[in-house]
Amino acid sequence: MIRVTRPGGRVLVLDTDWGTTAVNGAGRRLTQRVLEGFGDHIAQGWIGRQLPGLFHQAGLNDVVVAAETSWSREMSAATDRPCPQLAAGAVDQGAITAEEARR
Repeated sequence: MIRVTRPGGRVLVLDTDWGTTAVNGAGRRLTQRVLEGFGDHIAQGWIGRQLPGLFHQAGLNDVVVAAETSWSREMSAATDRPCPQLAAGAVDQGAITAEEARR
């Protein structure tokens, strides 16, 4: 992106840092294990916090970081859908058991 961006141009990157995910799960310790296991399960699951430093190392100037938080109190397909995926990733990583994922 840097190579093809004109002088004065902008580069926009959007990524997730799974280590900053907050879920109000049934049990705090189990929820922590799920989130940590999922973050370790995917490639570069913790990259969001590293990007500003990587951009500076690559020679980008005026790096701006904006964090966005979305939340909901309502159970819906949009808010409930990620939870089984998080739990499945944590099972694959060996962070939790399949029984814990069902809970």
